[in-house]
Amino acid sequence: MMTRIAAIFVVLFLATSHPPRAQEQTAAATPAVEIKVPSNPREAGARYGQAAGVALLCYGMRTTGAAEVLKSKYQGEALAAFTDQAERILGMWKDTLSCKHAGGPNQCRLSHAYSCAEAMKEIGPNGSKLAGLVEERPAGDKAAAAPDEISVSP
Repeated sequence: MMTRIAAIFVVLFLATSHPPRAQEQTAAATPAVEIKVPSNPREAGARYGQAAGVALLCYGMRTTGAAEVLKSKYQGEALAAFTDQAERILGMWKDTLSCKHAGGPNQCRLSHAYSCAEAMKEIGPNGSKLAGLVEERPAGDKAAAAPDEISVSP
């Protein structure tokens, strides 16, 4: 009899003490995105392409919501200039990924590490060019091994 009562209490405890739902966790984890939008769409496109390259190449780094906010700020001819520059810069990152211009595996690895470190300095959380476009993935993030890919085309 006592075992049944203990089992009932355990079941009731487990049923009532659950972690927050996924929607509640997502809402709490995504703060409002504020970004200083450059007046020059080509400069903004270059930084957006850089963020897309980081998402493609750099292990343990990901883009933030600020990248999509940045893209949404331009329309018409400004968006065309933005997209053109973003595609050019992303193309350069893809060349780096394929080690097209590297003299061997060590130079390729060093090129990747240097590119990722410079991108973090320029567009990371405390970036000198356009802060907040990329960030390090949280330690427990299961997707840390899989790079993000953000769309460059409108």
